[in-house]
Amino acid sequence: MKDFQEIKDLKPLQRPSDHRSFVSSDPNTDRLEVEYYFDKKSEHLYTKVKFGKHAQGPPNHVHGGATSAVFDEAMGAVVWANGYPAVTRSMHVDFVTPLPLGTEVLVETWIDRHDDKEILCSGCMWDLRGTLYAEAAGQFTVRSKEYFENIGEVPEEMFKALSSK
Repeated sequence: MKDFQEIKDLKPLQRPSDHRSFVSSDPNTDRLEVEYYFDKKSEHLYTKVKFGKHAQGPPNHVHGGATSAVFDEAMGAVVWANGYPAVTRSMHVDFVTPLPLGTEVLVETWIDRHDDKEILCSGCMWDLRGTLYAEAAGQFTVRSKEYFENIGEVPEEMFKALSSK
């Protein structure tokens, strides 16, 4: 039985003050509540998520797009937390069972394989009872700091975190 033991000794990650994200920017919308934890030892990222009423798809259940957005951000975060500046190239989500609104879930993401140009990630989403709701796989393309600077303003602390690894 899963009981979120994976994160019991981890501190939540602090996001930059100017952090902007479709998934985690506005906690006051009753759409998503998210909290991120990075385990340096296992190099896995854990995302505790609760989907509110504004994440509804089928009646009383989470929209597949909301689930996919969480996976995209969590896999991207595990890539960056492990020292790779990258963007999503492709992603696939398998929806195992419908997720009721208001259910607290944990998303675990990790890197399966990487080289200088490409990173392959996986992830899974389950609740406190151990019910598996979805699994995902993603392919990420490694980009240079200059690439990110050319497409917009990037908080320097994002790259400081990369260099401290």
